[in-house]
Amino acid sequence: CVTVSDNVTITVSSCTSCSIDALTADTSSCNSATNTYGLTGNITFSNPPATGTLTVTNSCGGSQTFNAPFTSPQAYSLTGLTSNGAACTVTAVFSADAGCTRTSNYTAPAACTPTCIITNFTANQAPCENPANEYDVTGAVTFSNAPATGTLTVSSCSGQSQVFNAPFTSPINYTL
Repeated sequence: CVTVSDNVTITVSSCTSCSIDALTADTSSCNSATNTYGLTGNITFSNPPATGTLTVTNSCGGSQTFNAPFTSPQAYSLTGLTSNGAACTVTAVFSADAGCTRTSNYTAPAACTPTCIITNFTANQAPCENPANEYDVTGAVTFSNAPATGTLTVSSCSGQSQVFNAPFTSPINYTL
């Protein structure tokens, strides 16, 4: 940069402008329990402003903000984003120098079917009833993301079972 003062003095100083050289966007796989994914990446930059913030914003949801002083590369992480196969843009920008910005495009993972997950299963054995020498087992099956059709079967090692038909509501209590 050249500065002219009073048409006599010429001052030469270094001109360094902020530059975001790279912005990566890496997606995780779709989490079938929540139909969500995560986005991680790095922002590589030079000559960042000495003040302000660096904000990463995702057009498909989520943002993360970092405060000065800044160190390159800066890792970022956004979680809980909806898996839907959408075209997305992630943007990094310094608040103290709005011209110092960069975008990167990526595609969100396709939606995935939530997987049924049994989160708890209890079994309580009643005392043996003589002279029949039999006992009851009672309990509950707690789950999430149950399928819309089909059956749930609770079985014992001695061959007793109880069958439940869809639709399912968690928890399901059983008696064998």
